[in-house]
Amino acid sequence: MEEVAAHSVAWWAELLATSEHFDAPYFLEELTSALSPRIANPLVRREVELAAATVNRHLLRPLDESLADDAAAARQRLRSTLDRVDADSTRLAEAQVVDAAVAGDYPGAAAAAEPLLGAHPTLLLAMTALRLERFDTELAVNLLAAGRSPEEAIRYGSLVGRYAWWPKWLLEIGTRRAMEGTLDERMITALDTCAFAKLTAAQTHIARKLLSGDDRALRTAAEHLDTIGEAAAADELRNGDLTPVALAAKMMTL
Repeated sequence: MEEVAAHSVAWWAELLATSEHFDAPYFLEELTSALSPRIANPLVRREVELAAATVNRHLLRPLDESLADDAAAARQRLRSTLDRVDADSTRLAEAQVVDAAVAGDYPGAAAAAEPLLGAHPTLLLAMTALRLERFDTELAVNLLAAGRSPEEAIRYGSLVGRYAWWPKWLLEIGTRRAMEGTLDERMITALDTCAFAKLTAAQTHIARKLLSGDDRALRTAAEHLDTIGEAAAADELRNGDLTPVALAAKMMTL
């Protein structure tokens, strides 16, 4: 998949604001683990790792005043170190990212990390840190990497993640529909109905073709439903509502 251009700080702020459960300690720890080994200067690398560990202890125990003081001192020490050795800022890019993160500027850190780590790893780190429940993180990351908005990626990730128990073939259809931008609540209902329908192998084959939007298969299914007195379901298929797919698949194999 071709990745889009690096995202802005404002874009990252929008993404990170989509969850009330953003795991800042996880984000800081994983970001530091990814970037610290790339820092050539041993003094800077040591200060980066020390600052991240100290700030993380405070993030995990935010009411501890002693840890708050330690975190403030570690931030200042890292900033002073970077100011002192900033002869070639490009060689300190990784350290500057962690410096932003320990200061609490997570959108800024993510935006600066993206060109260094790549879009997919950075997006995966951020999406995991959002701690969204019943959520398809990989799908959301792929949508974001393809240029979709945070709102759209979160919506589709939630829709598909809610039904992780579906058979693999239904999840594949749901994922493809999401990537195409054609996954909505009616499609979810159609897929969910198929999941509960206990379809045979032959019925699954028919349902797969209908759910993929095969025009010929849909016409044939609608005609068959008409002949057995299921005119309402036939009309739904003709009008693009795939909710009756499970019924059609079962009736066509009787």
